[in-house]
Order: sequence, then C-alpha cells, then structure tokens
Amino acid sequence: MFGKGLLIGVLGCIIGASILFFVDTEISVNERVSIERPSFYIIDEIIDLRKFQEWDPRSVKDSSVRIEFIGTPGIGMKAITKDKKGLFINEYEVVSIKPLESAKIILRLKGGNELVYNFEISNIEKGTELTWKVNFTAPLFVSLVGVEEKIQKEFKKGFEVLKERLKSN
Repeated sequence: MFGKGLLIGVLGCIIGASILFFVDTEISVNERVSIERPSFYIIDEIIDLRKFQEWDPRSVKDSSVRIEFIGTPGIGMKAITKDKKGLFINEYEVVSIKPLESAKIILRLKGGNELVYNFEISNIEKGTELTWKVNFTAPLFVSLVGVEEKIQKEFKKGFEVLKERLKSN
C-alpha cells in the first residue's frame, strides 16, 4: 500500500515537472513612457542599434564583450554580440519601421530563442509617448517565477537612461 502511494506521488511529481518545463505559455510585457522630445529623436534612438545598445537594459555591458555592427541605421541593421573568445551571445536586427510611428527589432538569443521588440510612438502635447512591447513563448515555469515583472523593470530602467540621453542632446 505504501509503495503504491509512493509510486503515485513520484509519478505526480514527474507529470507536474513535465508540465512546468514542456508546456509553453505566451509571455507579454509592455511599458510606456512620455518623453519631452519630438518623435524624430525617439525613432532615431531605436533604429540606430549603436544608440539603442546604450540604453537597452538587456544589452551586455561587459568590457570583454564585443559588439559588431552591420549596416546603417534602419531596416536590416544588425548588432552581433560576441564574448572574448568570439562566440555568439546574441543578435539584434531592425526588421521594420513605420517612420515616426513604430519600429520592430528582433533579439536572437544564444540557444535559438527570439524576442520581438515592438516600439510604438505617438505624438502627445508635450513630446512623444513611447511604448515598448515584447511577446514570446516560454516554458510555463518562466511565467511562474515572475519574468514579466522583471522585464517590465528592465524596460523602465531603459526608459530612464533614454530620457537622460535625450536631455543631453
């Protein structure tokens, strides 16, 4: 009797763990900020990946990491991050732009995952409203550990840096 209960408990744990690791869920995060600058300056900070790397909180800030930029600001520009041995860490690519309205960047991570950053820009009375959205699929356990809140905090930090950058320009 005890052995049967133990077996059922172990199977239950295995099934539960399998669900957490093998069942995918959609993760969606967005953050919005108002910036007292015209939309032209905002879109330029997004589609020029050299500038975007300066305020993107997910960009690697390690001095041993190299960033290789390919192309000019706009659709097709890439930023490839490599470690000191020259091994791939991640890649950013600008994939679409609607002038003064929106831009989309794909962040390809080591391991094959992709995050799609959608930026929406709206003119407001005193400047521009910028919305940063990301949607991706991840194992269920990622949602349970609060990844949405962590990403939202990263976006807020990025917006703080962006606002400071634009004040000095």
